[in-house]
Parts: sequence; C-alpha cells; structure tokens
Amino acid sequence: MPSRMILFAVLSAVLFGGQAAAQVPVPRIVNGTATAGHASVGALLYYADPQRTQVDGLCSGTLVGCHTFVTAAHCLCDEFAEDARDCARFGLVDLATVQVYLQHAGFFDVDSAVIQPDYVFAESGDIAVMKLAQAPTGVAPSAINTLERLQPGTTGILVGFGTMGGGPRSPDNAGVKRQGPVRTTSCAPEVPDDTHICWRFNGQGSSTCSGDSGGPLFVDTNAGLVLAGVTSGGMTDSCLAPDFSFDTDVFVYRSFVIDRAGEELGDVECSDLAVVGSEAVSVTQRNGMLSGSAAQARFEFEVASGTSELRVGLNGQLYGGNGPFIGWNQFNVYIRAGAPPTLSEFDCSDAGPSVFGFCRMTDPQPGTWHVLVNNAQGAGEWQVTATQFADPTAPVCAGDCDEDGHVTVDELVAGIAMALGGGAGASCESLDLDDNGTVTVDEIVTAVNNALEGCA
Repeated sequence: MPSRMILFAVLSAVLFGGQAAAQVPVPRIVNGTATAGHASVGALLYYADPQRTQVDGLCSGTLVGCHTFVTAAHCLCDEFAEDARDCARFGLVDLATVQVYLQHAGFFDVDSAVIQPDYVFAESGDIAVMKLAQAPTGVAPSAINTLERLQPGTTGILVGFGTMGGGPRSPDNAGVKRQGPVRTTSCAPEVPDDTHICWRFNGQGSSTCSGDSGGPLFVDTNAGLVLAGVTSGGMTDSCLAPDFSFDTDVFVYRSFVIDRAGEELGDVECSDLAVVGSEAVSVTQRNGMLSGSAAQARFEFEVASGTSELRVGLNGQLYGGNGPFIGWNQFNVYIRAGAPPTLSEFDCSDAGPSVFGFCRMTDPQPGTWHVLVNNAQGAGEWQVTATQFADPTAPVCAGDCDEDGHVTVDELVAGIAMALGGGAGASCESLDLDDNGTVTVDEIVTAVNNALEGCA
C-alpha cells in the first residue's frame, strides 16, 4: 500500500539525508511520457475513510476481464505485511476504501479481492485479482500472456500512474498516467529468475516507481499486446538510474488469474458500446500544470454529430510541494457546450476532494465543448481525457465531411470533384453512402439537400 512507500521515504530522509542506505527491494514510469492510451490500465485509489472524503494514495493495475482487474498483492496488504501469511494476519485493505479509476470509463467499486497464496515480496506471487462491482463499458480488457515466458532482451511497454522518481526530497508527481519502453534482462542475483521479469535502468528507456505498483508490462505478440508482467518493486527509493526493477511474471501465475477471472478472459465484449481504439471512438488528451499563480487551465475540443456519449476524465498529481512541505492537491473539472464554463455555470462538473474527476454526457450537443480545470488546492500536473463514442445507429449525413453536423459549400465542391474522378470517397466517407468506393450524382444531390435543409 502507498503508506509503506511513504514510510520508507520518510525514514530514508530522516536517517540518510534522502539517500538510500542500502539496496534492498522496495515496492513501486520513470522517464516516461503522459498518455491516454492503453485504456485498460487504471489507477487503484485508496481513500482515507469509507466515506471517500480524500484520496491518499494509489497503485496501478490492468482490466483483463469485464469485471476483473489485476494488480500487485502488496497493493492490497497491510503496510507491514511482507508475505501472504502476514497479509492474512493483518487483513487486506478495506474494500470500502478503494476504487478503480479508468480514464475513459470512470470510477468503479470493488466487490472482492484475492492475493496469490504464495506471495512473498521480492520472491514470489506479488499478484492479486480484484472483481469490480460493475463492468466498465467502452474499454476492451487486455489479454494476459499464456504463450510462454519472456526471454531476456524482450522489449515491452511499461504503463502506470506512479511518480517520475527522485527520492523523498523531490516532488511526488504520482497520479498522471505515463508509459515508456523497456528491455528485459536476467533477474539473478537480486530476485528469483523463475518468478520475475526484470530490467536494469541506466537512464535509457524507462522504469517504474512509487504508484506504478500493480501496473502492467505489455509485450507485443503475434496476437497483439498482452499483459506479461505486474509491477512489483525495485532496488532504490529514488527510482533513478542506476536502478534494478522487477515485475511478477504473469505467465508463471496465469492459472491463478484464469481461475479467478473465469469466462471473462479472452476476446470478450463487455457491452454493446464501441471500445476505445476502434474507429467509432475518438480521444482528446490535454496535460498542463496548475499553481497558485496559474490556478485555472482551459481548452476546447469538437464533438461530432452522431456522438451518443461524451466522457471527460480528470486525473492529476496527488501531492503538491516536496519534503516537509508536501500537501494534498485538489483539482476540479468543469465542461460546457458552446461557451467556456465557470465555477457556477457548466453542463457537468466534478468538484470532489481530490485530483480525480469524471463527467459523462449522453447525446451531447455537437460542436465546440469547453473544459475548465480549476485548482482548488495545491500545485502540480493535471491530465484530462475526453472520449467520444459514436452512435452506430446514427444516420450518415451525406456531405458532412468533418462531422460537425453541417454541410458547407467547400464540402460540396470537394464532393463534385470526387464525383468527376477525384477518386474514392476516402477523404470524405460520408459522401460515399453505399460504400462502393465512388461518389455518384445522386449522392451529390443528397449532399446538396443536406446543405440546404440541414442534416437530419
């Protein structure tokens, strides 16, 4: 749990001036870039109380089934527990005080959680399976590695919501989702080779740090990306180069995941809604910084006609300041169609007491939507993800090339050029109503009528 990492950082700062005393394994993308990709990767949020008045820490994890979320065992155990026996003795985290957050889908309560029974930190089984109370829609679960163990030298992608590293005297910017490349190596002698996937971070590529625990190492197979590793720990508290980091090998513990996921694993559809990554879904991501002197950030984006649902998610840096001056951040999000929102005028808002928020609008008005990110407390980095889901039953408006709900003269001119031999309707798919690769006179006439009378 995050408290263990905070305790380690505080003791290190007091006893050793912020430098690690010795290389011992500690739970915990360094050198990564912010991302709204890998929609199945979420943050496991810890609240200070069952009323969820404040997020006070996080881990990462991956949706592998409609209700199944995989994270690290140590993310669910007491701060003093180092193995499954201690976890049982102290008890797992109170599920009433945790939620899973997905940028494209929102917040989800947890019904149950089970850790691998052979769990011993830095030795074996640092993996857990959680069951969500509801299935996230619009997000495809990730497949797990059931093919074979990875060989040293395999390239992959790390994803997580952890800090960029730097030790207890550096700002803790956990809460922003990042990704980065990695190349695996042998694990010996630091941790057992037969249960882990490892890499050595020399400043090239990326690595993991506090808050990334439980997050994925994805590798590309002939069948696409699969979850191969679950972030477990590393050897320095700063997470900076030179460092050695290790993941739990999912292939080794595949039976544990499969048994608890049941029929949810594999190529499953969790709802009728299109999923992120498909042509029917578009994503806009923005990042920025908030502070006392820059207390608000604004941007806008276009919502296409025929959008059945608009979702806007906010996540950001949990803590502002560093060292003894660290404090909780509170960032809030407000959205509005056609005009900039204010703190009192908006179509949807989430002003909860943390840096996480979510808005969902059904049948949103086409056109320009405006976003306000407001700094209620603290300072740090924010990340907003706007996801649009097209209505698969919505009729196509012939001639509306940019899908803004209107057919313009320029779009008609382009359509006439295409009908006269300018090629297939790939540059304006809405003109090619019968999807036969050409634009006909009848289709142009339909587009003209839409320009005169408006799109239905």
